[in-house]
Amino acid sequence: MKTFALMALRNLFRNPRRSLSTAVAAACGFAGIALTIGFIVRTSEYLYSSSVYLKHTGHIQVYARGGLDKYLSQPSKFSLTPEVLEKILPIIESDSRVEHWGKFLVGSGLAGNGCQSFPFFAVASDSKTLGWVKTHPHVKTWAPGLIQPKSGVSLSESQAPMPIALATGLARRLGKSLTFSERKDSGNDIPFDCDSESVSSDFKKDANVQLSGMDFSGNISMIDVEIANYFTPRLEAANNLAIETTLPTLQALFGTEDVTYLAVFLKNARDTQKVKEKWEDLLKKNDIQVDLFAYDNPEIAPDYVNTMRFMYTMGILIILIVVGVVTVGIANSVYLNIMERIKEMGTLLAMGFTRRHIRNLFVLEAIFLSGMASAFGGVLALVVAAGVNHAKIFFDSPGEVEPIQFLLTPSWPIVVGAWIFVQVSVVLATFWILGKNNKSNPAQMLSGDSQ
Repeated sequence: MKTFALMALRNLFRNPRRSLSTAVAAACGFAGIALTIGFIVRTSEYLYSSSVYLKHTGHIQVYARGGLDKYLSQPSKFSLTPEVLEKILPIIESDSRVEHWGKFLVGSGLAGNGCQSFPFFAVASDSKTLGWVKTHPHVKTWAPGLIQPKSGVSLSESQAPMPIALATGLARRLGKSLTFSERKDSGNDIPFDCDSESVSSDFKKDANVQLSGMDFSGNISMIDVEIANYFTPRLEAANNLAIETTLPTLQALFGTEDVTYLAVFLKNARDTQKVKEKWEDLLKKNDIQVDLFAYDNPEIAPDYVNTMRFMYTMGILIILIVVGVVTVGIANSVYLNIMERIKEMGTLLAMGFTRRHIRNLFVLEAIFLSGMASAFGGVLALVVAAGVNHAKIFFDSPGEVEPIQFLLTPSWPIVVGAWIFVQVSVVLATFWILGKNNKSNPAQMLSGDSQ
């Protein structure tokens, strides 16, 4: 085998220009594969961080039976009561695969500045959980631009009695720009003359907002809250609506001790389905009427799931096309080599070499050519990715509030898998070509006839 390997390497240099041009094309093609994988991985991890952590989905969500569809219209009937939580939490806390869990209450209503009111959609949890999701290592690695407030302090650090984090779009509607920690007055609310020409500037002098909504009893409820910080949600659709606050604050508005759902964060996302199935069995045995949803369920995260389906489909299509082009290019080089060396093949057969020996020789040539070209393509992809990431290129994505940095982060286990796929494709193509052109008898080959 060593002799055949040396012969194969030597043969690659018999026509250096053809080998070089084929290798360059293959290297560029494989670099394209690696960079495509890098873009898909970056997009996947960015959306995963946003969906699982920053949108408080968790890996598993626990709702009251039917609560996912009906918690907004009938919250008192389709929420998790303290009694139900006492039965569920021991199951969650006893599982070593759980990294963190949190109680979440969501609801909608009107946010006002004393003169105007606008709709809001609020998510509330305990300060520890709200802080934990934004400092999670995965979020800090893949979505650092989404975790820092535009101004102000975190909800856990705020001295306000009922603090909220206000989306920048809703803040513009309300005319607010000050946070509770920046207030310069004694703490009393400033009265507004809504007909005054200076009312817009008056709004900016305090951090007070009034929230109103229907409580769980069906009555109108109102509370005064203070703005702890301003933040920018990922999606434009949420920017004009979003509020984050502490669980006691939103429970005070809706007059309840219930929560909408439990979000459970696992140490390893791959365990999600197994954990979900195990908990469903345990909950069923204990006659606890709840629904469990995984983070990759389209009902829970339609934007994440549908975007990734598109990205994976597009990526697979691009990879298949590029692999096909690379394979055809190398196969074409092998075919030309066979046609040029048909007499040499006849000589080898006459000297006692078998057709299997000749086949192995050409297969080794194809493997060396594609293998070295693909390896160089991987290095090229690494250099290009480093250059692009260092250049800090940003682009606007439909539906996103702020530009996203264009990053390429190839997953090398996947790239190695693609490299193996390319080699297998090249070997199969070489076998097919040799099967068509390695059947002539030695006399015909010596005469230059491949048929």
